[in-house]
Amino acid sequence: MRVEQWARRPDMSGYALKVTFAARDGGIKTLILEEFDLSSRNGISRLVDHGFCLLGSKTNLIRLLRSWENVPVAWRVDKTGWMETPCGRIFIRADGQTILRQTHSVEPVIMFNPERVDMISGGTFAGWKEQVARLALGNDLLIFAICAAIMPALLKSAAIETAVFNLFANGPVGKSLILAVATSADRSPETGARWSDASQSLQ
Repeated sequence: MRVEQWARRPDMSGYALKVTFAARDGGIKTLILEEFDLSSRNGISRLVDHGFCLLGSKTNLIRLLRSWENVPVAWRVDKTGWMETPCGRIFIRADGQTILRQTHSVEPVIMFNPERVDMISGGTFAGWKEQVARLALGNDLLIFAICAAIMPALLKSAAIETAVFNLFANGPVGKSLILAVATSADRSPETGARWSDASQSLQ
């Protein structure tokens, strides 16, 4: 086990530590545990749930984690999109990676428990042209959905802070398909959102 980083938000709240450990299945796993969870011991339960083999007491493990020496410090973010941090303005992807690297700070930026990389489906440009772009030809709404999905990283260059679009139609005309196309830009379509997932369905 190793404590990789201590992280906190730019307002100095939400302290958490990034821990890497060997799981029971022999794999190496990483979790980000909030300081609050350590105080209530829920963090140790999360470690055990993810395959950590606890041989001693929870109290001793918490004491070990908190007393770990020479741990690098990082800035913490909790959601995707553009973020204003002490490192500057950066874009966070669903897998926790930053598209624009920080330029004037030695402290990294980490996302709190990002989506697993194996849940995000990748591909090739040739495959994208054949399986996505070709099918959208002649369908202005699908073309719009694809553009809307990949534009967030470009908003800063256009001097636009945010953008909201409302697609309205009576009856089944493809609203769910448009949503599936848009959300599949950064994750597998099987894990994407659906209108019916909302507490008050939009369809």
